[in-house]
Amino acid sequence: AKTQSTSRAREERMKLCFALRSATAAIMLTAAAGAAQAQSEFKVGFVLSQVGPLAELAKTYLDGAEVGVAMVNDTGGIGGLKVRMIACDAQGQEPQAVICAKKLINDDKVNLMIGATGTPQTMAIIPTAESAGVPLFGMGAGRVIWEPVKKWVFKSFPSNDDQIPAELNYAKKK
Repeated sequence: AKTQSTSRAREERMKLCFALRSATAAIMLTAAAGAAQAQSEFKVGFVLSQVGPLAELAKTYLDGAEVGVAMVNDTGGIGGLKVRMIACDAQGQEPQAVICAKKLINDDKVNLMIGATGTPQTMAIIPTAESAGVPLFGMGAGRVIWEPVKKWVFKSFPSNDDQIPAELNYAKKK
């Protein structure tokens, strides 16, 4: 039980670190675009599911992103602009993810988006991000998110194809 608890805690730390790295990379990769805009802050929209089967995973992503935003702001922001993250709850539903993406782009005027907690929701918001020309860092592991290559969609973490063989090999050794 103790080994399982230690393993679970390590896994949660790894998820948090990954989310932090993803958020920081997303912000830093678009620094030039954000700095060029005449505004008072750099807005990052985050479409995630705060309820439903992916809610716990989304919480770790959000926690990491908040830490990343704080780190960027503590070092001067992006091009002198403070970063503000705006989260929208997709409620585990593709139609709600699209509503969130449209709100973040049209109403909140975000500079980039992160989302949407899983492959189906991410696929649902891609047309919205692409048509608006807003960079989207996909938060799903399905390769279909970034293949074929899309102009405004970027890979945030390993695909299922990358993860599953390594997990199976690990399980076989146990």
